[in-house]
Amino acid sequence: MTTASFAVFNQAVGGLLARRPVHANPAPGVIEQPAPLYCQVTVTPPPPVPSYSNVVHHPHGRSELRGDGVHTAHQRVSNVAAVPPAPPPPPRS
Repeated sequence: MTTASFAVFNQAVGGLLARRPVHANPAPGVIEQPAPLYCQVTVTPPPPVPSYSNVVHHPHGRSELRGDGVHTAHQRVSNVAAVPPAPPPPPRS
């Protein structure tokens, strides 16, 4: 029975003893906001895309990249050209 009477006491008196948040009222008056600041933005276009060759020259020939990779798949084609070897050094006398 003491538990029930304690619960009733808490409900009746507990609200008066509980801490409540304190809300401060703002001071009366006009609060002015600063004027917005607008900055002029300079936009520069990106540099042009460098053109590149699809042909790579090697000492033993060349290879070529065909297709654009979007509409046509890339294909690497090796063209082995008959590159004559360097002439032998002249004989020593």
